[in-house]
Formats: sequence, C-alpha cells, structure tokens
Amino acid sequence: MPLRQAHNLKVNGIGKIDFTLNGKFLKQTETGAGPRSHAVGVNLNGLKRGWHELRGVMSGGPYVQVDSFSVYHNDDVDWQRSVVPRRGCFRDDVQLTRTAQELAMLEVTGEDLDVLAPAFDMLGTGQYWMDDQPVHLANQYRDHQRASMVTFRASDAVPPAPGKHKLRVVFPRGHQLGLDAVRVYRRADAGS
Repeated sequence: MPLRQAHNLKVNGIGKIDFTLNGKFLKQTETGAGPRSHAVGVNLNGLKRGWHELRGVMSGGPYVQVDSFSVYHNDDVDWQRSVVPRRGCFRDDVQLTRTAQELAMLEVTGEDLDVLAPAFDMLGTGQYWMDDQPVHLANQYRDHQRASMVTFRASDAVPPAPGKHKLRVVFPRGHQLGLDAVRVYRRADAGS
C-alpha cells in the first residue's frame, strides 16, 4: 500500500512480533499481557511518498493479533482556517478538518505543553500522541459552544522531561476536529 507521512499498527496478544519495512528489520515488539492490551507494534514518521512493504512475523509466544492499522498523510491536507471573532480563540481563528485520519504534528522544546481547542456540537474526538506513544483521547463535542479551552495537557497524561518532544494530534472520529493553539512551557534559564 502507498504509505506517506506516518502510520502505526496496534497489536495485542501474548507474544512477540518482528517488524520489517521494505525487507529491513525495524524492531521487535512484545504484544502485551492479554487480549485487552493495545500495544503500538510499530509507528513510523517521514516515509517517502510511494509503495512500502511493512511485514510483521510472530517470533515468540502462543499468539499475536493485529488490532488496527492507520496511515496518515500530509498530501492534500484538509485543515482549513476559520475566522471566529470574539469567541476567545487565539488570534480570532481556529484550524478545522473534516477528513478522518487527518493529523497535525509539531516538534517542541520544553517541559510541558497545552493544546487549546474549541468545543461545540459539530466537533469530534482528537487522539493525542507524545513522542510516538498514544496518551490521550479528547472529546470536543459539547451541547453548548465553548471558546478555546485546554483539551490536552501533556503533564496530565505523561509527564515529559525537559527537552525536545513530538506532539501528534489525529482525528479518528466525529464530524470535525478543531485546533486553536499550542502553549509550550519552558524552564527559565538560570542566567536570565
């Protein structure tokens, strides 16, 4: 299949899987301790446009299962800017997408971050990833419209150490997903 920007494959079971991409070994993943686990088997970013072969072969244990496989791309991105004056959004605008499995990725340097987003009856769910691990699902659906609010705080999900981090927001379900701004917190330098 033509993989583009990023993809991930979730697995479960009791065993190990060896993953290869285009014939080259990537990693071995322990699938977890039972059928309710959802281990991220492999997660890749920055693939070149074109055809790739991802293969998983069971290498130990009684069984393994593929739970889900997602491909994300940045070609023909469907994020659109919408002006929303006097509603509490940063710079009076918000970014919206209607395309399922669309994503936003950002690399930041800091020790914590907040994602601000609006909430109203036409919005869906955002899945948040930090450093290639799924950490939070945020439902932006509300009966009554709310201005920009914190929908994800990294330290509430997984306390990040000071330094560089990758944030990814994926739109898995719903009518729309909206993003307003990202606040990054950095420790003040001792000399300043």
